[in-house]
Amino acid sequence: MFFVVHYGDTDAILLNSNCQCKILLERIKKTCGISPEDTIDIADMQAVVQKLSDAPFNTYGSQYLQYRANYVLVKVFRRIDENGQFCKEYVPLLNGIETVNPDFITRLSSRKVNPDAYSKDAKENTPNRQSNKNKLRNESRATGKPKGSTANLSGGGHTPQKKVSQRH
Repeated sequence: MFFVVHYGDTDAILLNSNCQCKILLERIKKTCGISPEDTIDIADMQAVVQKLSDAPFNTYGSQYLQYRANYVLVKVFRRIDENGQFCKEYVPLLNGIETVNPDFITRLSSRKVNPDAYSKDAKENTPNRQSNKNKLRNESRATGKPKGSTANLSGGGHTPQKKVSQRH
């Protein structure tokens, strides 16, 4: 039950979904050089966040993930929206996703696609917000994550795809 997570410029890791979600997320963080304190998740190619970070303790990734599917690594920020409600802002950690899949970021922040997503209003186009997004991407590049690495929890000899495939 393998799937591929894409991050960085063209990096990808191959993982086995037949383990607990918590273990999957810890392995992704370690392999991608993400701080253990950060909250991450993955989104499918239609920008639907899989909510592995919210999964019950003993839930397996295979209950959420498709076999041989491609996913994009996203960083999760807890926010309070304009109505004072708690929500989540999802920031993709795959550089250039907006070029390959122009609707991805719009769908990622859409409450129709991800009901708990941060409501994007006029704040989205402020310079500070855009610079924070660029800072996050640059920060993820400077973490010293291994380039082109593969992480396989079951020991199989598969290699991941390097290109993000568009699936509509």
